[in-house]
Order: sequence, then C-alpha cells, then structure tokens
Amino acid sequence: MMHALMLAAALGAATPAPDAQTLEAVRLLGEFTAIPSQSANGSGVRQAAAWLESKFSALGFETRALAGGAESNPVLLASRAPRAGKTAAATVMFYMHYDTQPTGGPDDWASTGGESFGARLLSDRFDQPGARALQLDDLDEAALRSARIYGRGVADDKAPIVMHLMALAEFLTDPLADRLHLKFLLDGEEEAGSVHMAEVLARNPEALRSDLIVINDGPMDALGRPAVYLGTRGDMHARLRLRTAASSAHSGNYGLLPNAAFRMASLLASMKDARGRIHVEGIEQGSPVPTESERETLRAASLAEAAIAAELGTPAFEGDPAISYYERLLFHPSLIVNQVASGRPGNQIPVVAEAILEVRLVPGQEAQTVFEALRRHVAKLEPAAELELMNAAPGHRVTPADPAVARGIAAIRAALPEARRQDLLVYPSLGGTLPLLGLFAEAGHRYVGLPLVNYDNNQHVANENLRLAVLPEGIALLRRLYGTLAAQ
Repeated sequence: MMHALMLAAALGAATPAPDAQTLEAVRLLGEFTAIPSQSANGSGVRQAAAWLESKFSALGFETRALAGGAESNPVLLASRAPRAGKTAAATVMFYMHYDTQPTGGPDDWASTGGESFGARLLSDRFDQPGARALQLDDLDEAALRSARIYGRGVADDKAPIVMHLMALAEFLTDPLADRLHLKFLLDGEEEAGSVHMAEVLARNPEALRSDLIVINDGPMDALGRPAVYLGTRGDMHARLRLRTAASSAHSGNYGLLPNAAFRMASLLASMKDARGRIHVEGIEQGSPVPTESERETLRAASLAEAAIAAELGTPAFEGDPAISYYERLLFHPSLIVNQVASGRPGNQIPVVAEAILEVRLVPGQEAQTVFEALRRHVAKLEPAAELELMNAAPGHRVTPADPAVARGIAAIRAALPEARRQDLLVYPSLGGTLPLLGLFAEAGHRYVGLPLVNYDNNQHVANENLRLAVLPEGIALLRRLYGTLAAQ
C-alpha cells in the first residue's frame, strides 16, 4: 500500500518509458490528487488552487480568482489570448472543477489502504484477483491497458484538468494556437453547488465572454463510444418525517403501539412497485417527450445497459423494460430513497421515522410541482406526516440546432479519429446534475459536454479511480480539438 508521499517519491523517479507524455500525466495526476480539496470543509482547496495557478501560469496563461473570499473556495480563470497582432478565430472556454466530494470513512477505501487521497497506482481494479500496487517505472504499454489510479477526485474532476495541461504544452507550440483565445474556468465549489457562480458570471461578463463553453465533467459511454451531452438533469431532496405516538414504549407490555418504522416502510413502498415503476400521481408532470431522433440515440446508447448492470452487479434496472434504459433514465424522473432512520436495537417500539427522498428531475420539470405531487401522495396515506423541501436545482439542456452548439459538436466529431466519427453519441443530457448550466444559459453562454473519464470511475463514492488508458486518449483528443476549433 502506497502512502501519498511514497507515491510522490515513486512518481518523481527517472524511469525508462515508451511514452514520456503519458508518464508525466500520471505523475502530475498523482501529485494533484494527493491534495485533499474537499468542498464541504475547505480542506486543501486553496492549496489545489495555488497548484493550478502555477501550472497554468507556466504555460503562459494569465490567472486570477473571480471569487473566493475568506469564507469561499476560489473560482479561477486562466486565459491566454493570441499574441499581439494576431486575431482569434474563436474564443472557447473549458469548464472543470477541482474540488471534491467528501470521502467517507477510511474503512470504505480498501483501494488505498484507507487513505482516500492516497493516489495509489494498481495494476487492475482493486477488487480483482491479482491486483497489485505499482510504481511509475512498472508501467509499460501492456500495463497501461488495465492499470488504474485511485483517490478521491482523481476522475471527478482532476484527470480532465491534467489532460488539458498536457495537451496545451504541445498545442501552444503550434501556429494554430494564435487563432484561438483559450479560457479555463476552474470551479472550487462545484461539489457544494457552485454557490458563487451566479455572482462570478454577473460581475465578469467580458472576462468570461466566449463563443462556446466545453464542459469536461461526467463519465464516458460504458461501451467506450465517443459521446457528448447537451445538458443534465435537475435534483431535489425532501425530508419525510412520521410520528405515531408521543413516546416510545416497551415492546412486550405495549406491543400494540403503532410502529413508525413499519408505517414509514409502508408509505415508501406505496411510491414504487416491485419493478421500480413510480406510483406518485403528478410526478411526471413537465417531463418532455423525446423526439424520434433522440429516441434513436437513446436506443443506441442503451446497448450499454448490460455492461452497466454487470458493472454494478444487478440483474436488472428499475422502470418499464419496454422503454430503453437511457430513455427511462433521462426522460423520466427518478425517485430515490437516500436514507431511512428509525428506532434502535433493543425491545422498544419506534414511534418516529425519517427518510430522505431524492428526485432527479428531467430538464423542463419544476421542483415545486414535483414536490407538491409527493406531498399530496403522502397526505393521502399518512395525513400527519411532514414533508419538507430541503433543496432543489433545475435541470437544463441546450438544443443541437443552436449554431454555437452545432459548431461545438462538429469540432468534437472532427477531432475524433476518422474511424470513430460516425460513432459519436449526442446524449440529450446526463443523468447527474450541474446546477450552473442554467446560470450559463441565463448569462447568454452556450455549452456542450465532453466526458473524458471511464464510466466505472466510482465518482462520489468510495474507491474513486481513473483507468490510466484514458489519459493518452484524452490528451490526444483535446490536442486535436484545439486545432479543429482554431481552424473552424
């Protein structure tokens, strides 16, 4: 097991390597991942911001913090305009975040020996028989195909940033670099809801002006096909609380006291059937119907359903199996129970139960409308129960008919190897949520999402990882993308 400092020492060693660029990318990623940049507590965030400023400054970018007072995490802008006398054909801004989710407990991180920011190199997935710890000089082209690096934030979203740093080092020597005004918006608060992004956009309209924003966040297609996305779903959380008596009591002497745990279980079970189909009247209100073109894309994307099910270890997913996997996921709201709590071990009857409900909203749905549908359902079955809206963020998507979006998709397609261009999937949205997309649109920005990390990266849960083979692929794609954007 390799401590972060041990990895740093190993990665710093001189090694014979068939691909120096990839090995340098692994070294940088290990160094960056070892910085514990958690949004929730601010730990390491300013250290990570300083690391980014130094790397982009070394490439000739002007860097500055657009937000980040004493109580907030820095939102950084790195910008490089063409040299004096040169005119940019386009201004493109790439958005990524460098903050991370909380880590959970050390016991969850078997991949790194309990150190969630340990940046540990393994020969394969940590749970595969024969997986072993590696040092950088163990890597060759064969090892790269299966090797992974583990640590919180390594895929979400530090690896894409490192891919850009490596691709830029090569591209900036190309004459085409003077045809492109490059900007990088690096968010230190995305995992906390990008709480200062509205202020950043309002106060810096000229500094953030661009013809297109390319968002490098989210997982790639499960079958390895090239893909872009045009939005994300929204999200809503609600707290459900149920009380059945004024106080708890002995389960023998007062065994007829109404049991809050059973009542909560019954109430939650009423919201879905055994197949996972939602039975809350009105919860679908506002959901758009996919066009036939979108359905065709969703059916093609859904060929990955079996691979995703195998990865997650489930025989089947919820919802109507007559509807394709990605249509169920992206065009119907998902109702999830995040947590249920009631009682404690012993011989007493629980009289209070609480559950946290989450609904992933389809772009176009209003959180308040969905919340009211849940409230009516709860009131009908448990009139005394309390339902509280905790937080909500709307979904958002752009249309591929928008000229800026269409140009972005065309540039990404042209940047792919010729044999892969016809495989490009244009997802209407991702299943996750980026609250800032609506803010971008309100400020007049158009965007397209380009995921660069393996779909099985465990983002937001323990044992987050990056498959090392995606590093050279991503670097090469970005290098070509800069060129196609400059040449458009």
